[in-house]
Amino acid sequence: MSQFIRKDKEASIGQILAKVGELKALPQVVFQVLAATEADMCSAADLERQISVDPGLSTRVLSQANSSFYALPKKVTSIKDAVMLLGFKQIREVTLSASVSDMFIGKNDKESVRRRDWWRHSVNVATICSAVADLNKGVSPPVAYTAGLLCYIGKTLIAQSDSAAYDRVLQAVAQGSTERFAEESLFRCDHIDIAIAVGEKWKLPENILAALNYEDEPSEEAPANPLRAVVVLSSLLANHVEQPDAGFDIQLQYRQWAFQELKWEVDKRLELLLLVEKLFAKRKVAA
Repeated sequence: MSQFIRKDKEASIGQILAKVGELKALPQVVFQVLAATEADMCSAADLERQISVDPGLSTRVLSQANSSFYALPKKVTSIKDAVMLLGFKQIREVTLSASVSDMFIGKNDKESVRRRDWWRHSVNVATICSAVADLNKGVSPPVAYTAGLLCYIGKTLIAQSDSAAYDRVLQAVAQGSTERFAEESLFRCDHIDIAIAVGEKWKLPENILAALNYEDEPSEEAPANPLRAVVVLSSLLANHVEQPDAGFDIQLQYRQWAFQELKWEVDKRLELLLLVEKLFAKRKVAA
């Protein structure tokens, strides 16, 4: 494990991932698409060829592109059409979303509802991350989208390892416990630990690994970086969109380091709130 995970949690994390079974890896083609959309010389034809070599991914990309979330003016019937209509930025988002979403599908109705709620939140965080990153030249919007989309991956993997135990986590939360405390009590690690461990297995860059910790204050083990600051603020903004009465301003008081990391004044929050309201006025909260 890296600097991002405490050594005393390694065994617990290993047990959870072992129970999940063979951890779904992001297909190599996904990494190729992510790299290509960051490159200056990539053409639409290059991107089309990379996606088309994987029939399963191609099908999921077309399905995602035709969802109401992207509100395209006409039905997309080919990868070429998807690339031309969506553009590189959204193709990157669709490709990553199509791959990661498979991990959020539950085996029964209760699990499905729970994981789909987590998936909706992940997409909302990712969408806001991209928009917030646009306000800061030091953070790549596509990379921010990736980090935001993966912030809840640990939850679904913990729940897959022992669904009944995760039911007890939610019962403890309903009785007043924090979610991460309940997870640690039952699993000896929490969903952020699992997300980082998965990110390490996928060989994600260290700035993304650090950004997957969207709750703790910066420390030597969990260092601050601009990407992490964007994810932290975007997570709070997504909570505000989904639960307007959840006390956004109060939570924000404990995240002032994120504004400092981005070299923003705290009153930037008003601009961020207006940005999110405008964003979700055009696109409904992910369904």
